[in-house]
Amino acid sequence: SFCTLLAIMGPPANTPAVCFKCNKGRAVTASRDGRKKPYCEACFLKYVDTGIRDAFFRLCGVPTDVPVVLAVSGGPGSMALLDVAARIRSENLSRGGAGRIVYDLRVLHINEGKCCTARGAADAEAVAHCDAVAAAVRAAAAERELECTELPMDGLVDADVLARAHGRAPLTDREDLYALLRRNSILNAATALGAKAVVFGESATTSAWRALGEIVRGRGAHVRTFHGFHGLLVVGPERELFLYRPVRGILAKEAALYCRAKGIAATYTPGIATG
Repeated sequence: SFCTLLAIMGPPANTPAVCFKCNKGRAVTASRDGRKKPYCEACFLKYVDTGIRDAFFRLCGVPTDVPVVLAVSGGPGSMALLDVAARIRSENLSRGGAGRIVYDLRVLHINEGKCCTARGAADAEAVAHCDAVAAAVRAAAAERELECTELPMDGLVDADVLARAHGRAPLTDREDLYALLRRNSILNAATALGAKAVVFGESATTSAWRALGEIVRGRGAHVRTFHGFHGLLVVGPERELFLYRPVRGILAKEAALYCRAKGIAATYTPGIATG
């Protein structure tokens, strides 16, 4: 059960058994506050939800009344984003009069099944796994009454460049190239769909190591655009795309525990082949 999992990952026996937030619920996990400040399940869910909401409104300023794409990979961060953003949308639609705000959110999922591995026996397994991830994303979007567009990554990137990602270069270089191809495929698809903004579900953990990678590769000028809470990308003449990351203040572990607690299916996308 979720409580059992959190109890294993949470505070040891010598820490308070009561949630430090509400002083009522049974403490089941600890977050960045340390093991001396454990959370009960309800307070932990509220903590993650509030963190994403606060960034959604205050730090990102996601626009209303324009097409906004939620880039959902199926991982914990993007699935947590989907859950919170859909709730924000429905809550604001239920308001009446001048207080009614309309968020035009569309879910975008890039199916990487035919791209994430090189030729070999693992391909069929990877394709099946990515198809299952895509099905989970479609189901989550439908449950929240959001339109979902699924596109194959191999139709959005240059085949010759993709072949280089599966070539004989060092694995780190190939992983970097593949990450760029993945990001470009999302941006290309969002532009084709007429979106004015793209919202990513990258956690603080993911944003940190990706930003560090950009810096050591001499691409530090791109950090704010591609790894900050918000950025602006010029994609053509008189055409701009706003990028937002409201999950950037949440740790990867926190996003995973949030999904587990709420029963949200979240998984991973296979990496490129190493053989």
